[in-house]
Amino acid sequence: MKFPKLLVILFILSVSPCFGQGMEDIVYNALDGFIDNPTPTTLQQLEEKEVAFSAQAKTEEEHLALVILNSNMGYYQRQFGNNQKAIGNYEKALKRFREKQLEGYDIIEYCLKPLGNLYTIIGDFSNAENTIVRYLGLAKKQNNTPQIIAGIINLSVVYHNTGKHNTAIELIREGLNVKGISPQQKTALENNLATNLMALKRYEEAQSTLGENIQHTYDLLKVRNAAQLAVKNNDYETALTLLENAEKQLFKSNPLARDIARFYVEKAKVYTLKKETEKAVENFHKALRFLIPNTNFSEIPRQELLYAENTFLAIFDGLALLQENRLEALRYYDLSFYVSDLLQEQYTAQEVKIIHQAALKRRTEACIEILYEHYQKTKERSVLTRAFGYAEKSKAAVLRDMVSQRSLLESYPNDTLLQKREQHSTLQEQKINVLIREQLTTADSEKLRVLNETLSTISLELKNLQSAIAQKYPDALSKIITLDSLQSKVEEDNAVQFSYFFGKEGLYRFDISDKEVSFHKSVVDENLSQEISRFINYFENSSAITNDVNGFKAQAHSLYKKILPKNLPKNKNLILIPDGLLHFVPFEALLTEPSQSTSFASMPFLVKKNSVTYNTSASLYHDAKTPDTKNSVLGIFPVFEDSSQPLTYSLDEAENLNSLMDSRLLMHQEASKENFIAFAKAHTILHLSTHAHSGSFTIPAAMEFYDDVMLLQEFYSLNLNPKLVVLSACETGIGKIQSGEGAMSLARGFQYAGAQNLLFSLWKVNDLSTSQLMNSFYGHFSKQHSAFMANRHSKLEYLENPDISNAKKSPYYWSGFVYYGALEEEQKKSVYSIWAIVIFGFLIILWVIIYSHFKRKNNRVKKKK
Repeated sequence: MKFPKLLVILFILSVSPCFGQGMEDIVYNALDGFIDNPTPTTLQQLEEKEVAFSAQAKTEEEHLALVILNSNMGYYQRQFGNNQKAIGNYEKALKRFREKQLEGYDIIEYCLKPLGNLYTIIGDFSNAENTIVRYLGLAKKQNNTPQIIAGIINLSVVYHNTGKHNTAIELIREGLNVKGISPQQKTALENNLATNLMALKRYEEAQSTLGENIQHTYDLLKVRNAAQLAVKNNDYETALTLLENAEKQLFKSNPLARDIARFYVEKAKVYTLKKETEKAVENFHKALRFLIPNTNFSEIPRQELLYAENTFLAIFDGLALLQENRLEALRYYDLSFYVSDLLQEQYTAQEVKIIHQAALKRRTEACIEILYEHYQKTKERSVLTRAFGYAEKSKAAVLRDMVSQRSLLESYPNDTLLQKREQHSTLQEQKINVLIREQLTTADSEKLRVLNETLSTISLELKNLQSAIAQKYPDALSKIITLDSLQSKVEEDNAVQFSYFFGKEGLYRFDISDKEVSFHKSVVDENLSQEISRFINYFENSSAITNDVNGFKAQAHSLYKKILPKNLPKNKNLILIPDGLLHFVPFEALLTEPSQSTSFASMPFLVKKNSVTYNTSASLYHDAKTPDTKNSVLGIFPVFEDSSQPLTYSLDEAENLNSLMDSRLLMHQEASKENFIAFAKAHTILHLSTHAHSGSFTIPAAMEFYDDVMLLQEFYSLNLNPKLVVLSACETGIGKIQSGEGAMSLARGFQYAGAQNLLFSLWKVNDLSTSQLMNSFYGHFSKQHSAFMANRHSKLEYLENPDISNAKKSPYYWSGFVYYGALEEEQKKSVYSIWAIVIFGFLIILWVIIYSHFKRKNNRVKKKK
């Protein structure tokens, strides 16, 4: 909100009746002079003065003057289209107001509200929610109805943008029931309600909410909503008529350049749907002119003209779709990726970064498809390399960024900036965990408000640290691995890598061996999606396969042919980088050939032909390593004997583990969450045999300890570097799929905490078979020291065990555990040990012969004497 000159003067007089010539006077005079002539140039001059003022402020009055100055600067920065600087100024004002415990100023109206709105605009939804919840709580304490409704309106926008449409609708209806709301606020609530109803495809309810005769209304947002509703009904003419009527009202309200640009984007999108390309391009260019004034767009804009504004994404993505030359479209998509990277730099919470990965993935698919078509014509390696780069960049970007952060800290362990970032990131995840627990339990409004305030403070500190670190280490960002490097790596590992990109239209696969790289596509239609889902569904319970063996065999071989090449190389390790639904496919249970056998042990499962390992991205596979440390196991065995779901066979598992490995076992009540956190860092192998849950859309994945549950977010706050993590529990690899980032599973939680090598399950594993597999796994691991080979050998041994019935050899029982991580070479003790024994034995015999010879000779000499 703008601060008129008269109000500023009145405020100064009210807080300083004995007004003198202190520094606060200089601040107010500088602000007063700027308000007389507000331009980008005079604002730049005021920014320079603000730096000097901040260094001199001492008294409460002086600090309050700076709060007002920063709030005004934030307002005008937004007016001039610089949202990042606006946010920075509002954040300065808020930080000073809080740290100095100032009073006598409406911090909600002049700072918190615009700051929350700006966070929403740039897509920083976590900070937006924290800020809005914060001032909504303050408004409720003050019983300030207008501010309460403002908070509800703005919070509903955040929920809409994060896909929480039902939560938004519930909140809006709560606001509509508040007494004494203004007509303007009632209309705003109804517009937000209609927007969320449309997102849920409840179009009739949305139309009813908007009302009739919308063409004659002067409410711009309502008209635009009605136009969107017409588009949903494929009535493009009505949509354009509504937008043209709205355009007549648009400039009467003195809108911001960004709002005008977004309006022309909406028009351009309708023209695109009508296939009127020239008009669509014209409107996209109109939008650009408001975001980048005084620029000629006869050519594609240069990167240096762009800034962190998400309207650019809609413009460039839209223009890319309209290009006849598809390679030219890539240039527009690249501009979108560039702006997206600028926006990502502003985010501190991983939840926000993950939300934006979905849009990145849609854009990535468009780029890969263009390059796939071009590759079919040219077979140029450069085209393939570019396509792989797009695909790889879309894989687990948030996780890769955290891995890069930890790697940088390992390289510069004494850097205080890096240490502080690590501390603040850990604290942020801890507080988010507390917040989620509170939301799931008592949901105390005051506790939630305090937690949101704390998270806002942490986020601000993290943002400042990230900025300083980026300047100090400009080349430290996570880099996409090259195909040449990958080919060298797979040659070293005697492997072939299959990297997947699962889009809406196509399933793309990059086959990478030491000799060549190839690029393949399968059309994603209803048949392929259903085939993958049917195969996964066979593992929902223990009887699904045995009740339909022939159906399973047909499905397992059919899917094998569709997602893997016909002729897999023998005696090669397979490295799989799954995506989308493929995260939940146990590849080792696929059948490489048709089978007539009813004996599971005789079926040609992939596990019999090749050793298989997985990873989240090609980059993480390439960089995965196993710390050269002594094996020391921390075993967690709650057992839960007195519960409805005891893990009785885990006692055998614990006994066997203890006999094979140097172990510390925490049994029964000792297997507490507190003990796990306390002892985890002191051991190189973490083995957790317990219950786990994959979570849902609203509840995160969780793991059970004897005394408590550990939510996924709490794993994020751990700082571990184990050689291996074994999750001998149900569904530890399952979680809500986040497009572009993968499953939000407990396994990912351990990866985020620093684990590079993991063994975990894809479904609710059987207690007895798990115990048998784990016993076999550690039997092999203790001798070979190779987790991925021990995993394969344990499965083969299980299938070949004559004491296990055919029904229990169903893949449901043995194929659930998958290994993600490095490929360690087996230590061939069977060869090296024998040779060592032979040589050692030979040396002993030789020594005995020589010793006996000299002893007899000495005895003969003594007898002669």
